[in-house]
Amino acid sequence: MTATQPKSTRSGKVYRAKVTGRHAITLPAELCRQLGVGVGDSVEFVLQDGVVTLTAQPIPHISSLRGILKPYFPDSESIREYLEEERAGWDEREAFHDQIWEGKWPKEEHSSE
Repeated sequence: MTATQPKSTRSGKVYRAKVTGRHAITLPAELCRQLGVGVGDSVEFVLQDGVVTLTAQPIPHISSLRGILKPYFPDSESIREYLEEERAGWDEREAFHDQIWEGKWPKEEHSSE
């Protein structure tokens, strides 16, 4: 049995994975598909009475991140103001980058002094 060929039993499918020298394992692709686990997702292992249960962990809801910016912004209004300032110059910068990309560098005006 390889990691890609699960063994079927009465209670379900049995998958195997090898532990690397760094104690890492690679989950079989079929198992990941069944669990809905993708690259960068998290899983949880629960050890109880010598049996390990693996479950996919949901992506944290955005509300769980509340407070992460508190050391930098005292309230949501200050976050909104910061974002508006950052976005204010986007169109101008984008137009400038387009000129550079097209080889149309803005010409500097020289005085005749």
